[in-house]
Amino acid sequence: QQEMIEHMNIKEERIWYLHVYFPRWTGFLFTKARQMFAWSILFSLLLLLSFFYVFRQWKTEQRLHEFKVDFINNLTHEFKTPLASIQLATRTLQLIPQQEQSQKIIDLIRNESKKMENRVENILQIGIIESGNFHLDLEAISINSLIQHTVNRFELQIEQRSIGVELDLEENISILHLDKLHMENVLYNLIDNAFKYTTDDPKIRIESRQDGDQILVCIQDNGIGIAPNEQHAIFRKFYRSKNTNASGSGLGLNYVQQIVEAHRGRIKVESALKQGSNFIIELPINPI
Repeated sequence: QQEMIEHMNIKEERIWYLHVYFPRWTGFLFTKARQMFAWSILFSLLLLLSFFYVFRQWKTEQRLHEFKVDFINNLTHEFKTPLASIQLATRTLQLIPQQEQSQKIIDLIRNESKKMENRVENILQIGIIESGNFHLDLEAISINSLIQHTVNRFELQIEQRSIGVELDLEENISILHLDKLHMENVLYNLIDNAFKYTTDDPKIRIESRQDGDQILVCIQDNGIGIAPNEQHAIFRKFYRSKNTNASGSGLGLNYVQQIVEAHRGRIKVESALKQGSNFIIELPINPI
């Protein structure tokens, strides 16, 4: 029995202990934690970017919806006003036998019809431009003759509102190669805006002059003007100034800019609130 006890003590003395030593255990844990933290940050950033993308798309859709509603409302008003004038003039024409008064009413019908035709033309042409099927039908034209012809289209409106129109057209300036239809629409839109946004004692000045290798056409009014923070936006599609209640589709100036740029020119505006506006068209004499 004594031998058995001694044998067991010997076995107990032979027990081994295993110790594992990590010389860089803090660095190991820090590396693992840093990787997990980096992945968490990356995932959070992706989640945040996704949220901003969805939010931006939602805002864009909302803005487009508002543009569409405003456009339809403005377009309805644009068509409704000249149509009402035409209908009224037609009914009056049926009741008045006098030749002189009849002629005035016929002029009114013609003027309102042209106005509505111009609005429709703007919409159609912008659609053609965006479809990629747009091209210019260029011909040699005197810009002064085109200006004079366009102003004549406003003869009745000038007479009714006693609008002062001053033409300062430089003689013997170079002939330009232009699309007559589109460039006349450009001038019509700018002159129409000058009339529309000028209420008290309206005065319009239209100037043409040659400056080196380009022709400048300036259409200046003494109207309500454009705030500096809006001047960069007025050529955007559907844009409507918050400083006016005048009707419009918000497409006119966008159409003007696209047609001028299609002729390798550019258009800019100089304006201040309550100090009128001056739209300047620069057209190259020999476009490339």
